[in-house]
Amino acid sequence: MTSKKWEENLCSALLFGLISNVAARQPDATYVSLSNRQQAKIHPSSVLCQVPQDSAPELLIYNEMVLTSANYLRTCSAVDQAWYQTQISAQGKISTQGKISTNPED
Repeated sequence: MTSKKWEENLCSALLFGLISNVAARQPDATYVSLSNRQQAKIHPSSVLCQVPQDSAPELLIYNEMVLTSANYLRTCSAVDQAWYQTQISAQGKISTQGKISTNPED
């Protein structure tokens, strides 16, 4: 198995187990959890925190949301939107329009 395929399999498995811990990037460089609509930043200790804003992932999975004076996402990994759509379709969590909303107002 190639390392790219191994990485895809690992991320897909993590996404399956952490489907409720997916967050979408917002224009102000924060993320909004798609399950509870809480806004948070990537924790400063995360490697993803060092990524330039224009290269930051649109979607990510996180292991923990730390609620302090500011909300932070810890242990994050980038998620391919196609993987997310596949997982929510498989788990029956896709909207009736077949679209994923990353807008916290929806």
